[in-house]
Amino acid sequence: MHGKISLVTLLLLTLIVSCSNGAIPPMSSRDTLSTPATLPHGMATTHYPAESPANLVPGVNTQCLAISEDHTFGSEGVLVMQDLLSSAIRFVNAQNGQDVSLFQLNNWNLDGFAVSPNRRNLALWYIGVSESEGGGLVDRVLVILDAKGKRESETGMTGLLPVEWLDNDRIIMTPTIKQPSRPNDLVLLNPFTGEEQELQSDYPEIYGDSAHLYWGNYASSGTVYDPTLSLVIYPKFGIDSSGVVLWDVKAEKEIVELPFGDYGKRPKWAPDGSAFAIIALGRLYYDDIYLISRDGTVKRLTYLADTYPPVFIHEYSWSPDGKRIAFWMSRNSQKPFTDLHLGVADLSTGEVIDYCSVGNSMDLHPPVWSPDGTKLLVAAVDPQRGSRVVLVDIVNNLASQVASPAIPLGWMISLEAISD
Repeated sequence: MHGKISLVTLLLLTLIVSCSNGAIPPMSSRDTLSTPATLPHGMATTHYPAESPANLVPGVNTQCLAISEDHTFGSEGVLVMQDLLSSAIRFVNAQNGQDVSLFQLNNWNLDGFAVSPNRRNLALWYIGVSESEGGGLVDRVLVILDAKGKRESETGMTGLLPVEWLDNDRIIMTPTIKQPSRPNDLVLLNPFTGEEQELQSDYPEIYGDSAHLYWGNYASSGTVYDPTLSLVIYPKFGIDSSGVVLWDVKAEKEIVELPFGDYGKRPKWAPDGSAFAIIALGRLYYDDIYLISRDGTVKRLTYLADTYPPVFIHEYSWSPDGKRIAFWMSRNSQKPFTDLHLGVADLSTGEVIDYCSVGNSMDLHPPVWSPDGTKLLVAAVDPQRGSRVVLVDIVNNLASQVASPAIPLGWMISLEAISD
């Protein structure tokens, strides 16, 4: 049919032409979506932070790796793994594959683990009986080991759960029992001296419902401190606005409020404390990683929700130099915790490398970085082979089995760097 073009049709054609240059229009701080129905009643509408700098051109590069059954050792440092048959903790020389030592758990259940930022000490906590002098039945036992498996300290704990190392000397602990109407206060423990410090969680309008806060072991406190304890991240649930707040502890003032209506997932500080990462909703309510600097500057690191939705990001870890982030992601909207892919994001370029299903652990342990940031240890789980520890060389794009059945716990510095 031929005829005159109406004003409405003309406007629609103009809009289509303006968006047809092949690029997705950038999201600004005012782009919004309505709040998902699963969020608590009254939670704020989700806003998107400012877009990344114009010179950042992110993309996804797929590098699916086949796992070799034979591994050639030759790396630096000490691999730490748990043997799933004996439950022993193995310290393995990454240069030659020989066991340095074994630490027996004596049938106690391993409850958690973390390597110190300088890679010199491994913290293990398990449910059992303390073997230290005057020890007895406690909720958990915290043991600190060096890279030779030597016991540095042991602490019996009741009512506390270790979270992670704050620095090379102190470990953050959270109470195991949630306070009824307010966030829990954190406890800072020096396992070498026994000194404790309480970290308050009474910041302005802090959100206290841990059931709707997906911050891992920080959910009950709602506070994530930087390594210097001068800045803290917390969820705000206010009358006028809700989001994630970066707070200056000393100046007692807000640096920035990030308009994440869902409060994001698992905020983590970079190793040097220069920024923190957080998983938040990108387009269509799917996940992406954002970076927030100490001064409150926001940068969207990944564009996975734009590239291939649906996508769900789970556990992740910073590289030792803070230049990359390794993470687990799933593209199965029906089963978001299956068919996990290993991804590595480069902070300087925004590029993501998808290594496909080289690891598929249902326990979702964060990928373990080598001290030099060139390799990763991950757990690969499948019905035929069980749980295998796989080493992924991200420089040469190789993946090989290191141990089975086992799970990776950490990667510590070389033996030569540790004095007796």
